[in-house]
Amino acid sequence: MADAPMFSFPVEPPPLAAPGRRFVSFTRMTGHERTVGGVALVVDDAAAAAHRVRLTAWAPGVLRVQFRHDDALPEQGPSPVLLSATPEPLATEITAEPGGLLLTGPGLRVRVGAEPFRIAVADESGQERFAEEVLDRTMLGWVSPPAGYWTDPDGTTGVHEALALTPDEALVGLGETYHGLDLRGRRRLLWAADTFGLNTTDLTYKPMPLWLSSRGYGCLLHRPERAVVDCGAFSSVTLGFAVAAPEMDYFVFLGDPRTIIERYTALTGRPALPPRWAFGIWMSRCMYRNRAEVEAVVEGMRARDLPLDVIHVDPLWLRGRAARVLDACDFVWDEEAFPDPRGFVVGLRARGVRLSLWENPYVPRDGDAFAEGQARGFFATTPEGEPAAPTVNPDAAVVDFTNPEAAAWWAAQHRALLDLGVACFKTDYGESVPAEARFASGETGASVHNRYPLLYNRTVFEATRAATGTGLVFARAAAAGSQRYPVHWSGDAQATFGGMAGALRAGLGFACAGGAFWGHDIGGFWGPDAFAPPSPRLYVRWAQFGLLSPIARFHGTTPREPWEFGDEAVAIVRAFSRLRYRLLPYLEACAREAAATGLPVLRPLLFDHP
Repeated sequence: MADAPMFSFPVEPPPLAAPGRRFVSFTRMTGHERTVGGVALVVDDAAAAAHRVRLTAWAPGVLRVQFRHDDALPEQGPSPVLLSATPEPLATEITAEPGGLLLTGPGLRVRVGAEPFRIAVADESGQERFAEEVLDRTMLGWVSPPAGYWTDPDGTTGVHEALALTPDEALVGLGETYHGLDLRGRRRLLWAADTFGLNTTDLTYKPMPLWLSSRGYGCLLHRPERAVVDCGAFSSVTLGFAVAAPEMDYFVFLGDPRTIIERYTALTGRPALPPRWAFGIWMSRCMYRNRAEVEAVVEGMRARDLPLDVIHVDPLWLRGRAARVLDACDFVWDEEAFPDPRGFVVGLRARGVRLSLWENPYVPRDGDAFAEGQARGFFATTPEGEPAAPTVNPDAAVVDFTNPEAAAWWAAQHRALLDLGVACFKTDYGESVPAEARFASGETGASVHNRYPLLYNRTVFEATRAATGTGLVFARAAAAGSQRYPVHWSGDAQATFGGMAGALRAGLGFACAGGAFWGHDIGGFWGPDAFAPPSPRLYVRWAQFGLLSPIARFHGTTPREPWEFGDEAVAIVRAFSRLRYRLLPYLEACAREAAATGLPVLRPLLFDHP
């Protein structure tokens, strides 16, 4: 009989615990066989059932660990996150040892204990950097069950893992996080969310399943389903993580933070280098109502000698959006509010300004694009076969980017706009795929939800690159691998000093999870006090912060043009804008380094002082 987690403590239950859920852990290794690049271990669980745990030396200093809830050997097929579905051809050795075996490869020494079953990873010097926790228990039962699986009364299964924490170990990463850089003592839900202007909790647009440990390892959870990572919140000696999936799959990267990010981005892709103009100054508002308003902002910037490189137009460029309550996109230009699109774009370029346009991946049901997409099967569907709505808009349909034809259709919608001279698109939203939706890949939303931002932004990035020669998006949501398709911004921060601090914390967390090019809404997106604008003091401080960030964009629900905040604000923004321009050679050097190595431009001190 498997030990059940002990629930009598007056604290929270273990990660993903639920009524009736039964955790079963692996207990001993009974055999092994060589596989390509590694070994498949035969292990028994506490119920005496056999399983196979697959260890693969994937690249120098990189180990892949896989196991399932049943006895099947985990497969290593294609993944949208990974650049390659096969490991590098490395020389590996398997050596029998008293009490277990040793798998060695370049930069790796993996020791497997037979009973209790335990995986530990050391570097070439023999220093242990990573290890499973197998002794976190009371006299009555497990506090944190070791690696294994769980079952619910309805037959649903999942998998879980437990890693040992040392007393002084610090943990960072897991994407944008608003509570601070160090994750120790916290629990994170990995499930993308539209936070609706909140950046004070751990709900996030960018739950990135990569964390870094001061012990000298990083870990990528290579599963897209809903997951929980408990960083010593329940038990101070265990980092536990659990996934609502039949298979566990994660990569361990050894090294200091720089090496980990370099190895992670070698696996999942280096960030593309944005064009030079993207490092200039962007102006935006939610929302400019018409062409005259946009052109007045450009003239106002030029008249005050304020640099401007890009102006962004939010959803009101779309016909019918003014009459809708909720956001959706069908790429139909509103020629009444924004007449003569080509003349509009050409006029902006004559003033040295590029145009960015808003989009999201949800098609309104009252237009021709919906009718076409439905007829051609380009939308995710409900279990009943109807077009599935995003959780934030019942009047729209979710584009199915797992369908190559649907992705090509969506990419084609950008072509006419790019031919007009539109420079790029703000790829908003992407976090609201319903878990019950069905996709062309055969998956449900439970598997696609977290990965959807990667597929969405890849489609738009590649469409832009095909038309202009240089890919670029301005994305809100992100997943593992999203660093390939820059740039990203922090989302809808509150226009408060706390919101500004939350934006900085978010950027640092994103950087620790591989995010290379990042910005935020200068001035904050919205005022929680009846949508009030930021005070001049907050606006100036945020402008100083933003103009020294990798990407600099002013944006909010009320005007963010400097003259709205007084002459002193105009002078300060002008001075810091000029400082940014003087620093462009430095910023571009950091950008080239990011594209070559994966190291983020916004860089926490731990990258230079681990």
